[in-house]
Amino acid sequence: MQILEEECPGAKAELTEDLSPEQWALAYDGNMSFGKLRINSSESVNSLLKRARSLPVQALASTIFYRMNAWLVHRREKAAEVTTHLCPSVDAHLRSVVDDARHVHVVPYGDGIIRPANTGLTSCLKSVPVMMADTPLLYDQDSHRSESIWHGEDPGCLECTEHFQTLRHWPMDERMLPYVEAAGFGALHRVQWLRLDKPLITALVERWRSEMNTFHLANGEMTITLEDVAVLLGLRVDGDAVTGSTRGDWMELARVLLGVELPPGSFQGGRLSLSWLRGRFSFCPDDATELVIQQHARAYLLHLVGATIFSDGSARGVHMTYLTLFEDLEEAGRYSWGAATLAFLYRELAKACRTGVVGIAGCLTLMQLWAWERLHTGRPTLLQELELQGGPFGSRYVNWQPYQDFVQRQPAICVEGRRIWLSRTPLICLEIVELHVPDRVMLQFGLEQVTPPEDVEHVTRISRKGRAGED
Repeated sequence: MQILEEECPGAKAELTEDLSPEQWALAYDGNMSFGKLRINSSESVNSLLKRARSLPVQALASTIFYRMNAWLVHRREKAAEVTTHLCPSVDAHLRSVVDDARHVHVVPYGDGIIRPANTGLTSCLKSVPVMMADTPLLYDQDSHRSESIWHGEDPGCLECTEHFQTLRHWPMDERMLPYVEAAGFGALHRVQWLRLDKPLITALVERWRSEMNTFHLANGEMTITLEDVAVLLGLRVDGDAVTGSTRGDWMELARVLLGVELPPGSFQGGRLSLSWLRGRFSFCPDDATELVIQQHARAYLLHLVGATIFSDGSARGVHMTYLTLFEDLEEAGRYSWGAATLAFLYRELAKACRTGVVGIAGCLTLMQLWAWERLHTGRPTLLQELELQGGPFGSRYVNWQPYQDFVQRQPAICVEGRRIWLSRTPLICLEIVELHVPDRVMLQFGLEQVTPPEDVEHVTRISRKGRAGED
């Protein structure tokens, strides 16, 4: 009987029925019986014994005994030679990755061209800043999260605060849909909830540089732009700035715009409880008047922005300031919600990349979708591609394709602001002002990238603290 090469790659022994079971077992050269094939243990045992099934009972029992004994003895001897906690191949790979990571630095743009970022994140952070033209480009390095990592500390994964999943408990009432669309959120509410990948988000935060609002990757800079917000979430990026006062008579505002008295415990520090909003407004009576439907639509919109694009570190609450922007739903549709979303996320990234910070908020779904599309890191793969069905690009929970392949199938709101996608402009969300810097990431738009300016603006980021009455 012969062991065929295709059944046991590398096998050299030819076994005949004249051999004793002891000789038969020991004649194996080890390629199959001793687990050198890259298969699991059950398959190893299965392949070890598969040729014995045609033997008589006595020979079968003897063969199983001697083969299994030889196999186990060989594995025990090999295991005794291992001196690492992990198997040698895995241990060697990890040691190589760690060694490479210790020698990674931020590389200046020597030839005037920034090449596209690679399709995967580097194994560890590039945390040593480079002085360009005697000017510290990364002037916040001393307080950056990467500084502690460089000195051997492990800050761990960031806690991610976002409440996108709560939208599943608030089904959309078709009677509210016209008002939601008029306010500019007809696409966002279709974006599916996804489980946040904390290690991926943490890795991105460790590469975020708030000096220029970009991610520093192996071969250049990348960032989340107005184009990404428009295409992935379907939010307007060209319109009036989202501004207003953070102080008001919130009780009276709730009576006028929501038609309710705010009960004790639902309202604290200018923030309204998201769970209370769901419990009070998620069901709209069948006999509701048009005024009641509008009030339910405002409550839904307030919950929507608080759970997604303006999700902050508070205990599942949303600031009542945003309700003032939904007083006139048609007027609300003219606001640049996409720019405000990006400003809010930039500010949260600026906070999270600081030493000692343990969490991040903002629209993390946008950040993760961006990583799936731009970096292909951790993105899901489905066997069947889903149709957009009128939703924004972020509603495609599939293997991502370049934006341009789907532009013609996008809702109008996803592309109507494309004339400003390349604008270097301030992004505004109430007290937050952050700079949009597409000139540093021109390759994301299919254009040639020249060396960005060496001088980086020093940004002073103010907070809302002590400015509650300011517009």
